[in-house]
Amino acid sequence: MEGQMAKTRRVLAMILTIAGALGCDGGGGDDAGVTTDGGTDAAVTDAGPPPTIPLDPDAPWPKFRANPEQTGRTSVDPVDDGTSMPWVFPTGKGIFSTPVIDADGNLYVGSADRTFYSLDASGAERWSFVTGEIIDSSALLDDMGRVYFGSGDGHLYARDRATGAEVWTFAADDPSVNDAFINWFEGNVAMGPDGTLYAPNDNFCTYAVNRETGEQVWCWRTSDQTWSLPAVNAATGQLFIGNNFLLGDNIFALGAGNGRARWRAMAGGTVAASPMLTGPSGDDLAVVGAFDGYLRALRQSDGMEMWTFGARDHVYASPGQLSDGTIIQPAADGTIYALSPADGSVVWSFDTLEPVRSSPAIDANDQIYVGSGEGRLFVLNPDGTLRFAMRMTGDWQRGDGTTVTMDAQRSDLNSSPALGPTGVVLAGENGGIYFVPYDYCLRAFDEPDDRCTLGPDEVLPDDGAFLYFTDRFGGPRETAPATIEANEPLTFSLFVRESGDTALARIDSESVVVTVTPEVAVATTVSGDRTFLTVVPEAPWGDAAGSPVTVRVQGDYLENLDREGLRFTGGTVGGSFDASFTFDVA
Repeated sequence: MEGQMAKTRRVLAMILTIAGALGCDGGGGDDAGVTTDGGTDAAVTDAGPPPTIPLDPDAPWPKFRANPEQTGRTSVDPVDDGTSMPWVFPTGKGIFSTPVIDADGNLYVGSADRTFYSLDASGAERWSFVTGEIIDSSALLDDMGRVYFGSGDGHLYARDRATGAEVWTFAADDPSVNDAFINWFEGNVAMGPDGTLYAPNDNFCTYAVNRETGEQVWCWRTSDQTWSLPAVNAATGQLFIGNNFLLGDNIFALGAGNGRARWRAMAGGTVAASPMLTGPSGDDLAVVGAFDGYLRALRQSDGMEMWTFGARDHVYASPGQLSDGTIIQPAADGTIYALSPADGSVVWSFDTLEPVRSSPAIDANDQIYVGSGEGRLFVLNPDGTLRFAMRMTGDWQRGDGTTVTMDAQRSDLNSSPALGPTGVVLAGENGGIYFVPYDYCLRAFDEPDDRCTLGPDEVLPDDGAFLYFTDRFGGPRETAPATIEANEPLTFSLFVRESGDTALARIDSESVVVTVTPEVAVATTVSGDRTFLTVVPEAPWGDAAGSPVTVRVQGDYLENLDREGLRFTGGTVGGSFDASFTFDVA
């Protein structure tokens, strides 16, 4: 949990920074995005074919989101050779960054155990490098045989990717330079047409770095940390980037050559996701989601908002795009949305039980790969039906054939999938780096692999209002545990399904009734967003005889809610819930 706990601390630090940030240059002030020589860069019009960006041209997944436009789509043809097997490489801590993959299937990824790993296609370690802090940033592969990655120790590293030998190391400014708290690199690494690297840092600077020398070209200062990776339009020379700032402008277009702002826009919440470009023209869109639950489509030339789409919860994942232009956007409400690029209307949606913070990878056949909070890889067809899902917990084999049991509680797949020559690679909160051959679960097995679930339907009920027991890691469980501790608080999450879709619904706090048998006095609290409730015993559960305890929770839920960002108010009663849970008491 080191990585997740650290990120939680950084979110709290971000909130505490707001008052001071209001006075900073950047997203909150008149000088936002302006370099030290002053002025705001004029817009550049489209002129001729775009220059080539010197990523590794043979790598199927050379950077976060696969390409400079960050569509998450690759030309990889997903062919199963029928012989390769899934494997896992366990690391010492959780992984929240996305692997990158070269043409030989070698992969590169950092872990919260502070180590950057290079593995071969069989899952064997090629080399590793220990940094001074956790690694929460994805790498980049260029056309010179190098890998570039940032670390929480405040350094951007360039290494020979065959051997891991040092090429250069760049040090970010001390946090005090910009009145920041930390100088972690968390925003991944991008590249411009001339090979310049772009690396956002938590010290409020996004750095442009010369890839030959490791020297700083410019620093663009914002009012808060940047976890968003710039999308690069090589044709217009623009970068598009989000920022964590809450109280002002937090979406920007910059000049790639000088880091000057061309335009700025404001979302109603942190923009941790990375923008996606729908095309190279100034009239094409820059699309990005925010913590206010909205996906925004902005015109690249001037930042004009063309449309918005509201999910039921915040948007952490970055969007992807199918070959026909359809936009794929996962959300923390557990749903993967397919949206029309013309107006943001829903083409189809696929629901899961837990938040989806993993960004979609898309292959040459428009099949969609997404990790989930359930600890499962979901693979969808272009029409939104389930191709298969595979669980990344329980017993797995390492590349050498030995078996390891992967943690089922720390199972979130917040890392995004990367597509390699023969399969998909992703990593998890339990520290595993996983490889799954394309269409592995569709093979004709002598004995079914119990990690696999086949489509075409969602793995959810069609209709009903449910309360799911929610574990101490925040995960709703369809099956409650058999035993609880004598003084354990119990949490239950509301989940409403209507005609095969997950509905926007909230608990009516005034209607909740909790009955305990044998009788125990309890205090019941409904969460601020009214999506879950917690029952706290005021005396130990059960009785002296040690009999089981039954907790019954009844109430109404509200629909047709009014909305301001993710603040939902009002509403009318849409139905009721009535759930009973029986536990043995330890």
